[in-house]
Amino acid sequence: MDTGLRTLEEPRDEPAVRRARNFRRVGLGLVALAVLAGLAGLLGIRTATTSDSGGVHTNSNIHNKAAYNMLTAKDGNGARVFTPTEAAVLYYLCLSRLSSMATFTDVLHDLTAVVSIYYAGDPAKKADRVNHVTAAYKAVGIQ
Repeated sequence: MDTGLRTLEEPRDEPAVRRARNFRRVGLGLVALAVLAGLAGLLGIRTATTSDSGGVHTNSNIHNKAAYNMLTAKDGNGARVFTPTEAAVLYYLCLSRLSSMATFTDVLHDLTAVVSIYYAGDPAKKADRVNHVTAAYKAVGIQ
């Protein structure tokens, strides 16, 4: 019986699922939202964040794009920096530390702290991984 559950390494091969999992579109969506929000602000139009509990839905994919950036980051040799399992463990440990009122910056701070602890035995790897996490979040505007 197929439950529909898949690991990160076993995506469904159906076209609709491939389209839904195309995280590159998230980046384009964020750019479009930023442009529209800026335009709306200039025109004095209420944006979704004013009626969306501070933009909880509008901003919900920012972390997804940052995670995508982490998962697709490559080192100087073209190898992935994080395996899907490593990224999942790092995010799990980070999320278990956050309060319910955490901000985007709090997530970045806690994630870099988790990465520092996780790779503490190898200072060069630790610094490299922290830099990649920081870059992944900087790419979505979180510093």
